Amino acid sequence: MMLDPIDMAFLDAFARGRFDLPAVASEIGPSDPGIAAGSTSTVAEGTGSAADSILRRLLLRAPSEWARLAERIEESLTGGRRVFAVVGSRPGEGRTTVAGGLVATLRQRGRSIERVTQQPQRPVDLTAVDEAAEIVIVDACNWFPSGPVRRGQLARIALGCDAAIFVRRADRVRCAAHDQALAAVGLAVLGEALTFTGPDLPGRGDES
Repeated sequence: MMLDPIDMAFLDAFARGRFDLPAVASEIGPSDPGIAAGSTSTVAEGTGSAADSILRRLLLRAPSEWARLAERIEESLTGGRRVFAVVGSRPGEGRTTVAGGLVATLRQRGRSIERVTQQPQRPVDLTAVDEAAEIVIVDACNWFPSGPVRRGQLARIALGCDAAIFVRRADRVRCAAHDQALAAVGLAVLGEALTFTGPDLPGRGDES
């Protein structure tokens, strides 16, 4: 799996000993005001040993934060939800990281998990998913590109998903219109994961 720019910057800074690992993936409910306290950092689950090692460190460093996100998903199972998309509005936010951490956490909790990577601006392909899997985690593409929210397009690419966890960089203001658009197409927003921002990470300006 390819690492995105935020992951590469984190790996580089970590390798050079630029900073220690803080907490990861602080979570707030969709109705809670403000943002979660504390900065967080993320790095994607990948096939390389460095990425795997750092993801393990992040999981060990903040088990309660990962557990809260996992609990939101487990609570939703009783309502018939099964397919959970990890969504966002910009490249390099750490969606792949959060998806990988959720898969690992839920498996540790004894859940049967399938992970799906969504192709850009295409509906989620669930054809190869094992029907016996309790939970499907979707590493979603960018559902909210720049410009006005297009609910018709959102409904098309969200087809097959039951709920969402939103990923947002902590230096970005939360957009209520995104929550409203997800609700309008029938997706519950289970919570929000904030990802680390800092001088060692790229993309602090406008991103394509």
